[in-house]
Amino acid sequence: MKVSIIIPVYNVSDYVERCLNSVMEQTYTDLECIIVDDCTPDDSIEKCERVIAQYDGPIEFKILHHKHNRGLSAARNTGTDAATGKYVYYLDSDDEITTDCIHLLVKQTELYPGVELVQGGIKAIPYDDFFNLSYYQQPGYYVGNDWIRFHFFKAGKEFPVMAWNKLILRDFLKKKHFVFKEGLIHEDELWMLQLAKKLDKIAIVGEPTYFYYKTSNSIMSTLSKQHSAHHMLYISRVALQGLDEPYKMLQLFKYLWILVDRIEFGYKSKEGVKAVIASFVALIKCGYKRLLGRFIKNILYLYAHKGQVPQKIKDDIAHRWEVETQKTNNL
Repeated sequence: MKVSIIIPVYNVSDYVERCLNSVMEQTYTDLECIIVDDCTPDDSIEKCERVIAQYDGPIEFKILHHKHNRGLSAARNTGTDAATGKYVYYLDSDDEITTDCIHLLVKQTELYPGVELVQGGIKAIPYDDFFNLSYYQQPGYYVGNDWIRFHFFKAGKEFPVMAWNKLILRDFLKKKHFVFKEGLIHEDELWMLQLAKKLDKIAIVGEPTYFYYKTSNSIMSTLSKQHSAHHMLYISRVALQGLDEPYKMLQLFKYLWILVDRIEFGYKSKEGVKAVIASFVALIKCGYKRLLGRFIKNILYLYAHKGQVPQKIKDDIAHRWEVETQKTNNL
């Protein structure tokens, strides 16, 4: 069974060889690796070409070129359109995967035919607590959109939103018309929100299969926090406009907390004000006046403390929300 690994490339000269070498060292070799040149200004593509020329193995490599820089979302979409594998796997060009990554994920598709998404474990470098999947049964297989939505919106232990390190059934993406929104930061958050409402079969491998490097020139390191907040506010507004049963409460909590968490940067802008007002209106319409009061209280707290909310207060709110949701959810 062929798997298509999609690697967007832009300004990653220091890391791209490490990334490609990790693909070439895979124990599972029925692979095509699609490299999308997003009109990178450095020598990243030259390095890719040199490494590929020296490779003598069964994995097929392709390099596609954008005529101008279009961003990470567009690069992923280009790679997905060109993919021919049964499953696709997104890999960021400044990260790397373990030698048995694809083998471990593909094994789940053999155990559970028709699984739409397989999530692998993540190890962050230099940090080791980026995302802990020990909360889920290991390895685990879950059927039913209700379970998936509940855990995606669940406070504190939600499903990973990153597009990378997921083996995804290509026909599922095509039939549901899932694409990454171009020009958006945090595109993974919106993309995974859309998937969570449609996925029916997922498998989880807790063993780390992906090394996530926090590099100095990563998108989130170089863009201003205000710009980042603007995009998260947009995603929150989209989420709040698309509330669906039976998880209105969980959705409200997750995306309202994003608003509160980003309020330091976004609330002072017109866009931020509109997003927060839309959130309050959504709460009132859904009959959650008590929750509205709680969030107003936290926003006032944010102003008083220059946008910094102690972790213990966040944990307390998450705990209170867990107690409330357990009254209406049996998952």
